[in-house]
Amino acid sequence: MQLNTRHQSRIRRAGILVVALLVGGVATRTVLQAQATSPFGEILTKLDQILGIVAPPPGPITLYSPMLNGASSGRQFRCTVLNVSAETLVVTFEIKNGFSTVEGPTVRTIPPGRSSDIVTSNTSSFSYCQVDFSGERSSVRGHYVNEVPLGGGDTEMVLTLPLN
Repeated sequence: MQLNTRHQSRIRRAGILVVALLVGGVATRTVLQAQATSPFGEILTKLDQILGIVAPPPGPITLYSPMLNGASSGRQFRCTVLNVSAETLVVTFEIKNGFSTVEGPTVRTIPPGRSSDIVTSNTSSFSYCQVDFSGERSSVRGHYVNEVPLGGGDTEMVLTLPLN
């Protein structure tokens, strides 16, 4: 389980407070931000190292769908991402087949609680969806859908596969 920056900060402050109380001092925020040559600076450095191991910062994430067959005509493919985090995400979408990129890359900014997608009918073989963003894996839900347009803007969903 990864901790977000706010939780890391709280754990770090709690650790600093415990160490300060153990050495018999009551420290203020100014004392805790002492230079790296002081004992408190060394403690801060060690706590940062421990937090880096226990809860590494969020980084670049790439999610893929399984491949879908697009060999029959009249189908379109939709790659959709829902932002379930509390922060706005910048997401890059691509629909690819075994040889090249079919659609994208398309960059979208997705606010919390909102979704975005890209659609293509330009695939004649197996294809898959690739989504890239910075953050935590748990920040998004997504799927890749094989649809048949019915006319008048309606579609019938043929198959949906999750991004993972």
